[in-house]
Formats: sequence, C-alpha cells, structure tokens
Amino acid sequence: MRHHALKLSAALMFLTACGDSETPKADDRGAAATAAAAAELKQIEPGEYENSISITRFELPGLPPEMLAEVRSQMEQTMAVQTRVCISPEEASGGREERMRKLVQGNGDCRVETINVDGDAIEGRMLCQTDSGANGTMTFTGTMAADRSDVSIATELSEPGQTAGSAKIDMRVVSRRVGDCAAGAGIAP
Repeated sequence: MRHHALKLSAALMFLTACGDSETPKADDRGAAATAAAAAELKQIEPGEYENSISITRFELPGLPPEMLAEVRSQMEQTMAVQTRVCISPEEASGGREERMRKLVQGNGDCRVETINVDGDAIEGRMLCQTDSGANGTMTFTGTMAADRSDVSIATELSEPGQTAGSAKIDMRVVSRRVGDCAAGAGIAP
C-alpha cells in the first residue's frame, strides 16, 4: 500500500504542479451546457511557473512509526525542491479544461469526477485506480487565477485486502507565474 500511496500522490503532485487547470462540472445538463461553461473559463497566462509542495497529513496504516517517519521524510525531501515549468502560448490558448484533460490522461487510470469553479475558487474530485486494483480519491479545494494557484489536496487510497485502513496523504500545492519562459526552456507536458 505504501508504494501505491506514494505513486498516487506523485501523480497528483504532477497534475497540480504543472500549471493552473480548470474544467466545468460534469453533470446531467449534457455536452451543450459543458461547452457553454468551458467558454466562460479564464485562460492560463503563458510563462514560467514556480511550484512548491508541502505535506499537511501523512498516514500509512500498518507501518511502524519509525518507518512512517522515514517514508514521510523522504517524500518531503523530494518535494522540498521548488520546480519550474514553462507553459507556452499554444498550451495556454487551449484553456484550463484542455490542460486538465491532458494532465489527467497522462496519469494512468485517473478521471475527473467533478470540478466546480466560482471565480478564482475551485474544488473538485478525481478518481484513480492502480494496476493492483487499489482505488484512490483525490479531493481538492483552493484558488486558481490566471497566473497563480494555491490548492489543498486530500488523497485517500484503499487497497483490496488491506485491513489496516486507507492511506491518507494531504498536501498543499502553490504555483505562481514568475516571468516569461527562457529561450529554449522546456515546455510543460
């Protein structure tokens, strides 16, 4: 379970740290309403973004406390490095919905269940499944503007046959535009 919880959290960090993203809530109104909602979404500002991630909760049931502390410490050290990504004008022109879809598709068997946007406020839920049959739920809430975001993410992972309980890893992801992309800089996927 520890491996799957870390893998799911890593996918989530990639998803949120690679730039702002937003998509309308999928509901019973159909494709026309979804398209109308997408047309109202703010655009991402192209440029270079700096991202930082911090763990706010780390529970892996069944692990001895010293091993839990070691795993958390390793994960915090990995995340302590601020990362930078470049979002091109072409990527930004696709809007947040398209960016979210590409990032989710790049993270295995994950799908966006809901995303609700009200101004800069955002909340949503993403469901994932690992190769071993573990199910993950990521619930997020925060703010996302055209040039910055501050999102708290609660991740819960349950694995078939695991009796100790679900793994729970919560984190905060902050991203901000720091300027134009440097010439020849790598573009975010």
